Amino acid sequence: MGKVYAHFSPNRSIRVMFNSQIAVTGTIVWSKESQIGVQFDNEIDMEQLLHDLGNSHIGNKVNRAPRLEVECAGEIETKTQRLPMTLQDISQRGIKAKVSSVWPGDEVVVRLDGIEARKATVRWVQNGSAGLNFLTPLGFEELAEWVIRRQQARIP
Repeated sequence: MGKVYAHFSPNRSIRVMFNSQIAVTGTIVWSKESQIGVQFDNEIDMEQLLHDLGNSHIGNKVNRAPRLEVECAGEIETKTQRLPMTLQDISQRGIKAKVSSVWPGDEVVVRLDGIEARKATVRWVQNGSAGLNFLTPLGFEELAEWVIRRQQARIP
């Protein structure tokens, strides 16, 4: 059983992302209000899954939260200026954005319409984009509801 933030019909195939490297497939067997029941295609080794999710690395890859591709305008505030940015993706732990004049190690404030301003650290900069880690991760529900509101605002 899972909580969802959109309507899903029974008999629909889905993919559940636990993080950017771990996903499982299944079929929705029932749907009621904001909950669904899923029959997974294969048995899940819960002990191994929980172990993997608790590690900083899975194999040779960093254990990252799933990233959602969202393009929207925002702002990054440094100690001396406010910079326009274009969000490219977002996760509970941070963002990737097109922005100039930031450097790895900078502490900034990320401002996105509909999400409370959040302090972050610039982790990397490459080809006009930057990766930022939030000092305090977004709550799952806060992120999910923000994404749903953005999607609904685009529907005529």
